[in-house]
Amino acid sequence: PMEGVSASLLAAVKKDYNTNKDLLMDWGFSLEARANIGKRSNFLLIEGFAKVRMSIFQLKAGRAKDVSGLVDSTLSSGAFALSGNALGIPKIELSIPTYWNIPFTGNILAIKGSFSHGWFGKTKLNYTEHATEVSSYYHQKTFYGRIGKPEWRWKLYAGFNHQVMWGNEKQINGSEAFPLSDFETYWYVISGKAYG
Repeated sequence: PMEGVSASLLAAVKKDYNTNKDLLMDWGFSLEARANIGKRSNFLLIEGFAKVRMSIFQLKAGRAKDVSGLVDSTLSSGAFALSGNALGIPKIELSIPTYWNIPFTGNILAIKGSFSHGWFGKTKLNYTEHATEVSSYYHQKTFYGRIGKPEWRWKLYAGFNHQVMWGNEKQINGSEAFPLSDFETYWYVISGKAYG
């Protein structure tokens, strides 16, 4: 809320996937916004995304309240890497959002994962002489596996999250200190290769 006397208005409209999982394709969207009115007024888009599902794959674009990793999503502290208790990062994501049972394993082996590119927008810098504000990007990929049938009492889970904030390295460090091309930089980002 804003300082002093103020009022807030929250509004949301959503459409999720159909509960019939046999559909080959489906779509959904979410819009959630907040308006604060007081001495000043402001508007905040909390969530705004569209998604389409085809078989086990999902393509989602926009800002969403995502939770990433193996975490109890009901905890107020949220996940370590990416939490639903903070504003989402605008991004495009291709994923297998729910565990998919690998054929011919008797539902004992299952996987899920995602690959996304996001935009932080303008980021202020206070530690470099080359730049004070840059446009930065977000990269995330996840991969998880499960051993055990969904109905089993005990199952084994393993996986990884990889998040990177990157962009404008030449502007931040100078071109002599960072000679990589944009393509080489992106390769370092998605492969997790360290630079320098």
